[in-house]
Amino acid sequence: MSRLIDVNENIEHALEQLKIAVQDAIRHSATSADRPFTHIDDISELVAVYRKEHGLSKGDFTLMAGVTPHTMRRFENEPTSMRVDTLMSILQSFGMTLYAGPIDE
Repeated sequence: MSRLIDVNENIEHALEQLKIAVQDAIRHSATSADRPFTHIDDISELVAVYRKEHGLSKGDFTLMAGVTPHTMRRFENEPTSMRVDTLMSILQSFGMTLYAGPIDE
């Protein structure tokens, strides 16, 4: 039983280290995804650019966001159907947030 606990702790530690590394890379990069958008459908594109630029697989992304593969597919294909708390959780797991404000035209 203690070996299983050790394995789980190692996995949790590795995921935490991966999450920290990705968040650090995002904060310190001048990425093309660092741009405002004006439509909810752009969110999944923005996150996909971050994911690809930082070498994350969809599986890594799903693990780090703490969501199921089904939820991640919905996020990528139909972000307008997501619950706000789920959307915010996904964004926050990568050091991102959602800002609502006036659109400059």
